[in-house]
Amino acid sequence: MAPALNTELFVVPDNDAYLVYAPLRRCLMRVAPERVNFLARLKDGQCQPGDAETDFYKSLAKAGIVDGPPESRPKTLVNRPFKPIGTTLLLTTRCNLACHYCYAGHEKSSLVMDEKLGRAVLDYTAENCRERAQKRMGVGFHSGGEPTMAWDQLVALASYAKELERKMTLQVSLGLATNACLSESKARWIAAHFSHVNVSLDGPPRIQNVLRPRKDGGPSWPMIRRTLRTFEACKTPYSLQATITRQTVGEMPAIVRFVAKHTRPRLLKFEPVAGTGRFSGRGEDLPAAADFARNFDGAAEIGRALGLPVTFSGLRIHQRPVSIFCGAFGDPFAVTPEGYVTACFEAFCGTVPLAGAFVFGRWDASSGTFAIDHKKLERLRQRHVFNLEPCSRCFCKYSCAGDCASRNASHFDDFSLFKVGARCEVIREVTRRSLSRMANAPRRNPVEFQEEEKPHEETACQ
Repeated sequence: MAPALNTELFVVPDNDAYLVYAPLRRCLMRVAPERVNFLARLKDGQCQPGDAETDFYKSLAKAGIVDGPPESRPKTLVNRPFKPIGTTLLLTTRCNLACHYCYAGHEKSSLVMDEKLGRAVLDYTAENCRERAQKRMGVGFHSGGEPTMAWDQLVALASYAKELERKMTLQVSLGLATNACLSESKARWIAAHFSHVNVSLDGPPRIQNVLRPRKDGGPSWPMIRRTLRTFEACKTPYSLQATITRQTVGEMPAIVRFVAKHTRPRLLKFEPVAGTGRFSGRGEDLPAAADFARNFDGAAEIGRALGLPVTFSGLRIHQRPVSIFCGAFGDPFAVTPEGYVTACFEAFCGTVPLAGAFVFGRWDASSGTFAIDHKKLERLRQRHVFNLEPCSRCFCKYSCAGDCASRNASHFDDFSLFKVGARCEVIREVTRRSLSRMANAPRRNPVEFQEEEKPHEETACQ
């Protein structure tokens, strides 16, 4: 019987050689051009006498690429019952900063979630945990502004989540996305109650204070540094995210050095700025894909030397293969201040353009229930990599999975959800560079991936 090449395989040029990448087998090789021809013969069923005795063939067989068991493709949540066991409360549109690129734009409303609504969200989520016999419940606080600007509601709802933990024998994990411009007393309260905090920090003061100034025009770095010192003293885990513009893309290595010297985060995530919100129409200030990829590569190398993990939402080759980019297309359950149920944090209130694509329900106070548009939810769930034709030929398909839908929607002014391409160039180049580094490292060939357990639901682009 002729050998069967029963593996989804991608061949990626890498200088004078090629990367042979089997994402579902978690396998990577760097090979000479003649071995690519060998693979083409195998694919066409044109094996020659003696092929099976070569070391290359034996490596392929050992990795399961030839005559291996069927590959296991990542699943989708299409047509699954909607019973979310985690939620994100988008508390308010108020903010204390005036970031130059904020995706919320110049939103004038000052919305704050009512505590009764927040309690209803938490009750609903906890009841789903009980019905599904799940003991873990994730509760996040995010917003189209700064969640700590609704301080009373944040304290009350975080405390109520912990009450539910005791009452229903749950393990509640509290997470917060914040600009960290807080009083010391508030920082200590957060440190004492939250499991993890994501902090936006664009780099040293000369960058941070320009791109993310306080609303009164003052510098934001001094308050952030005090907050981070409080988290460190209380041993509260936190991560940092830096948004990169054309003006700061060359600073990425310096940002890593600064962060490693002055802070102690779990990781540092870089994201290229998007042309949305306050950055709409400013294409000249977006970083070029090649520049971001090159500087990310250098920054990540410095991070490895300094013991600081450096990440990017489009680079997830060490995580399990996925069919969706983020939780927006699984069991999304974020709730806006007005009570809308949204799949995307950037659809943070009912009046923003993305609401039409991502809002799929609303709290009905009269009936005391969430009215879910299941037809719209299923349309969201249909946005998976197997339904995105341009992704079918891409080696990033099981790590990128079509990338961020809101980024694509805003970039193309197309809210159908199925448009892709806004960040393809940068994602491919960052991923190619990372694969090349792995394949060229002094280790056995093929390389077998070690998976990192990091949920894709944590993904936030900017």
